[in-house]
Amino acid sequence: MPSGKPTGTYAAHLPSTHKRTAPAPDPTRRLGAGWGAWNEMTAWPARMRFVQHTHPRPRGSYDDREVLIRGGVGYAVRAFLAQVVGQGCGFSASFEITEAVKTAIKALDERAWEPAIRQDHTLRPGAAVTELTRLIDLREGWPAASRLIIRREPLHPGAQQTIDDLDGCRFTALLTDQPDDDLAVLEQRHRARARAEDRIRTLKDLGIGNLPWGDSDGNAVWLQLALLALNLQVWTQAPTLDGELARAEPNACATSSSTPPRAWPAAPAASPSDSTPTGPGPPGPPP
Repeated sequence: MPSGKPTGTYAAHLPSTHKRTAPAPDPTRRLGAGWGAWNEMTAWPARMRFVQHTHPRPRGSYDDREVLIRGGVGYAVRAFLAQVVGQGCGFSASFEITEAVKTAIKALDERAWEPAIRQDHTLRPGAAVTELTRLIDLREGWPAASRLIIRREPLHPGAQQTIDDLDGCRFTALLTDQPDDDLAVLEQRHRARARAEDRIRTLKDLGIGNLPWGDSDGNAVWLQLALLALNLQVWTQAPTLDGELARAEPNACATSSSTPPRAWPAAPAASPSDSTPTGPGPPGPPP
């Protein structure tokens, strides 16, 4: 996908549940055995069909548009990426920092790194990207055009170090088949998927973190209500709020946006003529 070219975004819509008389089928059952075994080769073709079923293509002509499948490290599975490529789509998936990857990173010359960029295309101070494709063997089962991109960023003060951190820096990797020469753009495009993680976290806050019913019908309605709440929040923030409030979580957005500003004008005092004088009232019952 050329740099800056927009990619189609497809939304899945839940079917209506108010006319159902039988319990809704569990979607994972359609995928056969192995749904829990993330790396099981035989499960991925069924998962790809499930993605196609739940994410229909938009109306109108789309033949001239490339579709890029972005995902976390769970998407970096040979069988699944083979299905993606077979459907004519591109991919960008987070990749595990293995010992082989760490060894290749340590062997890099500092000149191999180039500055990383933010989503607004400004430079991210201290962050850098590089390509490890020639140093890591990707021939075994990975799509032919696979490329391995690495991002390096210094640990923030107070950040807890993990086993994947090296020399005070945090490293992340992505596997992609996109041919762009600009590594910073490839890495920036992949990191833009963090919006999906933000929405999932927000959805959990709005109700899907604890499904209240023991059957799928009730939980499907609950999920639709949570999605409706998310849509209301997003479309309230986008046109009416700016700055931090435009990206705030539900609790912060609700408390901050509903608090009147300090310069809010005080309500005028009521004049005597604004109220109706009270009389003695109706006589009470006899003693």
